[in-house]
Amino acid sequence: MGRFAPHGAFELSFEDHIIHLKVVGQTNLEQLEMIGEEILRQVQPLAGRPFALLMEFGDEAFLTAEAVAKSQELVVRDIELGLCASGIVVGAIEFRELTVGLVTSFYEKLGLSWGIFDTVADAQEWLKSEIDRL
Repeated sequence: MGRFAPHGAFELSFEDHIIHLKVVGQTNLEQLEMIGEEILRQVQPLAGRPFALLMEFGDEAFLTAEAVAKSQELVVRDIELGLCASGIVVGAIEFRELTVGLVTSFYEKLGLSWGIFDTVADAQEWLKSEIDRL
């Protein structure tokens, strides 16, 4: 299969051991590989100390089938690097129920503490408490 240009857009920031990833539009395998590389750059200096992921879905955000498989691979890698919890903010996006179903089936398999939230503030508060209890 040929390589494609990254689709969608993302913003990534890192503060207080929480990676905040905002995804907008379709995210394909190539885009997810870029996200994975950036997350790795951010967490390597932690040397295995716990960190959390706050993932915010913007309007019309969704993953291609290949990106879903890559996401699972990256989360497993990140767990090995110290990922202790994921908070997913879905709010009032267009495909909310579909996204919640996908996120639930995705995270139930991983043995990672996770939750779905309506606001970034709620997710941040919960993630901070998850990091603090370790």
